[in-house]
Amino acid sequence: MAKRHIALPDIFALESVGDARISPDGAVVAFVKRSSDLATNATRAEVWTVATDGASAPRPFATEGTQNHSPRWSPDGSRVCFTSNRRGRPQLYLADLSNAEAQVIATRQLPVSPPVWSPDGRSIAFIGMTTVPARQPEYPGAPEESCVPHSDGSPKPKAVSELGYGMDPFKVFGDTWRHLFVVPAEPTAEGEFASPVQVAAGRYNFRSPSWSPDGRYLAVCVNLDVWGSEREGHQHLYVFDLATGRSKRLLADDRPVLGATFVPDGKAIVFIGTEQHSMYDAPKFDLFLAPFEPDPAALPISLSSARNLTASNDGSLKPLLVGGGDLSFAPDGQSVYLSILRHGQSDLWLMRLDDPERLIKLSPGTRRRVDTVSVSRGGRIAYLAQTPTAPPEVFTLDVSGRETRLSDLNGPVLAGLEVREPERIEYAAPDGQLIEGWLIRPSGYQEGTRYPTILTIHGGPHWWYGYEFSFEHQYLASCGYAVLYLNPRGSEGYGRDFARAVIGDLGGKDYRDLMAGVDLAVKLGVADPDRLGVMGWSYGGFMTNWIVTQTNRFRAAIAGASTSDQIGAFGTSDCGFEFTEVTMGTTPWADPAKYLALSPVMLTPRVTTPLMLLHGEADLRCPIGQAEEMFTALRKQGKTAVMIRYPSAGHGLSQPHQIADRWERTVAWLNHYLKQHQT
Repeated sequence: MAKRHIALPDIFALESVGDARISPDGAVVAFVKRSSDLATNATRAEVWTVATDGASAPRPFATEGTQNHSPRWSPDGSRVCFTSNRRGRPQLYLADLSNAEAQVIATRQLPVSPPVWSPDGRSIAFIGMTTVPARQPEYPGAPEESCVPHSDGSPKPKAVSELGYGMDPFKVFGDTWRHLFVVPAEPTAEGEFASPVQVAAGRYNFRSPSWSPDGRYLAVCVNLDVWGSEREGHQHLYVFDLATGRSKRLLADDRPVLGATFVPDGKAIVFIGTEQHSMYDAPKFDLFLAPFEPDPAALPISLSSARNLTASNDGSLKPLLVGGGDLSFAPDGQSVYLSILRHGQSDLWLMRLDDPERLIKLSPGTRRRVDTVSVSRGGRIAYLAQTPTAPPEVFTLDVSGRETRLSDLNGPVLAGLEVREPERIEYAAPDGQLIEGWLIRPSGYQEGTRYPTILTIHGGPHWWYGYEFSFEHQYLASCGYAVLYLNPRGSEGYGRDFARAVIGDLGGKDYRDLMAGVDLAVKLGVADPDRLGVMGWSYGGFMTNWIVTQTNRFRAAIAGASTSDQIGAFGTSDCGFEFTEVTMGTTPWADPAKYLALSPVMLTPRVTTPLMLLHGEADLRCPIGQAEEMFTALRKQGKTAVMIRYPSAGHGLSQPHQIADRWERTVAWLNHYLKQHQT
């Protein structure tokens, strides 16, 4: 069958596979299949199952409603608990593999995390939305009572007295917080609600609960200090004693912790954390082992008392965090499975807790991304794996090391498409630092012909490109563009010094790394130096704005969810008061000149490149005012710029209509400016 070029509707024909979870007996994997429908402008999530013997195709398991996700097996493997909105609002449901009708565990709290079964299978812990009235008074000097009536439904004024109020939209628009609950693992009768035990209360957000093996304790990440009194986004590690109702902080140090799991013998806790003070200071997230002593007098301990198991490993645990965050132990209880990112590739590794220096690579092959790992009692492992030419699918690895592919949901679609294999490139930046990247030659490529080329820039800056499938890159290549994507300094997977090189130097070494990559694409004879485009999202959007103020070599630019004014970002971004301070290395009042010098909006007189700005009107991470400033400055000077505003969209676009609109406008903009002049 002849293969055709990728078209925009194909993005909605491809399925997204995620959250693979193997049953305790290793016989079945439950996973989530997500799809989008352009005609209805809707997205859908379903739970599917597949047998690990590879003898049968995946089949639907939970499909009612539009959002079914987070499947988790009971300890005995007889039931699956998952979240569904089939009754109009998210609730927990129980079902067995007989495909009998799922039964609801109705709670007034809306579950917003995966369910976590207790070791005996009798209870389920979950993070649920609950309302916590504002403190009275809301701030010193506030009136005790208001005489202003609001019976007409008019919105009340919002009193803001703490930093971080915008990090979670619910802090701005209501008094709803994410709290930890425990509910019996039994369905509720029609019209009734369960009465879950609220483990802790207050105006705090919890995440990542983990049971102790005896079911008495719950470890959870939460900041129980006054919100905003410390650095934004910090989550400390606490242990809650369900028998006494008491809680105790496990670590005394003020360091971010992003997930924790009890060791199977219950005598220790492993957690993902960092020795840096801020999660924005290009932190290297490591795996730590801390002894657990139930005696509250022994807690908290210092971070130095915990053992850093990955201190000497320059890889990144980001894939583990992105892919689900669960830490899975081998049947011996003394080894843990990790997804580790190095140089754009993430693999599955086995680490013994008593010998962490000796890592054993388990996932076969190269040039892949492996994440979302779960393990059965007998040691069979399930995970997701993808390549630059194939989206994620479900795989298993048996104890002999034999890998079996269990799903191929996208195979029929991909079989008819021309998917291009990226070419890995490596080059020296001006200061000699080696930089890794990839180049996709366009459809119909002919040796000796130069092509319009698009430089795409990832977000972060502490993110990465690598061996994962990117519809965006493949689509641009199908439209006749060479696609260049690079990991400049600031990227993950090359060690902490590499990632931290941009702190206090945004637009410095990272900019020069990117330009050296463009130079290489031209030197290779692929890129036409007269038909170059640049685009990026978030940090990539900032870099796009920055690049067009530094050089006129690009004929077209597209900045998505971008920033342009560092002072404004510091004060209006949900995390700007820490992120911007850390990345800039100072505050606006301490060094206003630096903030101005690194703000693209202040350098717009230099811009000659036509710029399109794409932005969600509800973006809290990079508020739309950042795009408005750049647009206004350029248009005021008579320069070519257009701003596309997406109502209700946040930092990313999720509605199919918005996604299609973005790519229609993107390709039309690039075609207009890069395909007018053929060379």
